[in-house]
Amino acid sequence: MISPISDNVHAVVASAISTGKSTDSSNESEHSVKKVRPEPYSPDYTGVYTFNMAYSPSPYGLPSVPGYGISPPHGPSFGIGVQPPWATEILQEVKDIKTRLKSLEKIEKTVNSISVKISDLEIKVSDIDKRVTHTENAAAFMESRYEEHNTVLIQAKQQVKSLKDSCSSFESQLKSLNNEKTKTENKLLDLEMRSMKDSLIFYGVPEAASGVQKDCKKTITNIIRTSLELGESMLIDSAYRPGQRGSSSSRPRPIVVKFHYNHERELVRQASFDPEKQKVLKDRGVGIGVQLPKEVREARKPLYDVMKNAKSQGKSTKFVGRDLYINGRLYKPGSQERMDAQ
Repeated sequence: MISPISDNVHAVVASAISTGKSTDSSNESEHSVKKVRPEPYSPDYTGVYTFNMAYSPSPYGLPSVPGYGISPPHGPSFGIGVQPPWATEILQEVKDIKTRLKSLEKIEKTVNSISVKISDLEIKVSDIDKRVTHTENAAAFMESRYEEHNTVLIQAKQQVKSLKDSCSSFESQLKSLNNEKTKTENKLLDLEMRSMKDSLIFYGVPEAASGVQKDCKKTITNIIRTSLELGESMLIDSAYRPGQRGSSSSRPRPIVVKFHYNHERELVRQASFDPEKQKVLKDRGVGIGVQLPKEVREARKPLYDVMKNAKSQGKSTKFVGRDLYINGRLYKPGSQERMDAQ
């Protein structure tokens, strides 16, 4: 059984631990115990004092009372160099405390390492937070720009739709205008052809010398009487050479002759188809043809060979304006399609 003095020993050990003093050796522990606990020493041994706590009187003249003060309970006395059990327990507790302190140091190092890592993580998290904020700002900016572009795109689509509608309207108007233009051109061409239906063109008639005025009416009347042998007196409204006179070596300009009566014009034209009279005209270098607008002449040029080929096969041919009819059906170059003459 440990005496009440062990309370003081525990206080000394706690004070040593708190102040950082070492309690490693057993001698220091025993010395601390001797300093705290007053004991009656017997001087019968030099250097080492032995005592018997059970039978030693109180130095203060008080009766010895077991369990109080310096009077320990009856028990065995300890010899020289023998540690009492309570001292061993104290030393063991001190060793345990030192072991725990070492563990606490390791834990402290681990905690410090964790603190450093946490600090690094806080820095990284702060950097990530800044990046996230920057990304959110960029996303917000891109979203605003997207909304702006989307609005512009919607407006552009509306404008494109409006332009398409306008283009469709313009196309319809243009188509209508083209149709009107074609109709107008056809009407003008028809009027021009009607104005030329009483006219004939005489080719190859020699021109008078430069500076000499020659009456074209008399020249044409002479050709009609001598080459075509038409003795009837025909009424000619006008006869002229179109364009400017060329050089003396160039071909003579044709003479455009307008008859007053269409039947007289047809009489001259039919007479020019007679083989004998054609020979006479050819000897004189003169040819007779109908007057046509330029558009009709250009359209008929590639059809003359087709007309000759059809005539050689005994087919009937006829020009109506710019179109060629063979056996009463319209001929179209590059196609077998035919249409009845209107």
